[in-house]
Amino acid sequence: MDPRVELITRVVADQKAAGRLSAKEAGSLLGLCEGHFLRLFKHEVGITFRRYKRLARIAGIATLLTDNILPVKQIAGVALAGL
Repeated sequence: MDPRVELITRVVADQKAAGRLSAKEAGSLLGLCEGHFLRLFKHEVGITFRRYKRLARIAGIATLLTDNILPVKQIAGVALAGL
């Protein structure tokens, strides 16, 4: 995988940043325009950046649910805040 895309996937994996990182910001971090970043990301990962972020958020929520650390009501609040 392209190291630039790998960097962004690591940033998205950090649940605090996943919802807030826009394609424009991600491209800027890599020194690319938004369009070039989006094409590169889809080519390397196979899905759009938006879908990747959504799946990462869902995986994070699933982890919260399975770890049973927080009450479901609080997890639901976290999930809705990311929409």
